[in-house]
Amino acid sequence: MARTVSTILCVIISTTARTFFRVLPGFMAQFGISAYPEVSKAWETANIKDDPIVQSNHRGFVSFATAGPNTRTTQVFVNYGNNEALDKSGFFCVRRGLGRDGSCR
Repeated sequence: MARTVSTILCVIISTTARTFFRVLPGFMAQFGISAYPEVSKAWETANIKDDPIVQSNHRGFVSFATAGPNTRTTQVFVNYGNNEALDKSGFFCVRRGLGRDGSCR
């Protein structure tokens, strides 16, 4: 769990002043690239090891983007739908969304 907590902190720090850069209606909205080029460059190859999948990619959950095993960086996305198909590909859910009802709309 410590690896995940420190990863979340890295995401918060590195995404300061940056907005969502990829939105696919009904699927997800992605963010996590820093507004600061030197920070983005540092994280570009600083891959984070995978955590075991313990929560499915349901609507409103925030998940790490990945390009394969042990390739997470600072990019995360909000699930707009129930995307359970992502579970078997290693997309790790961090937490429920930030809305009052737990969703991200």
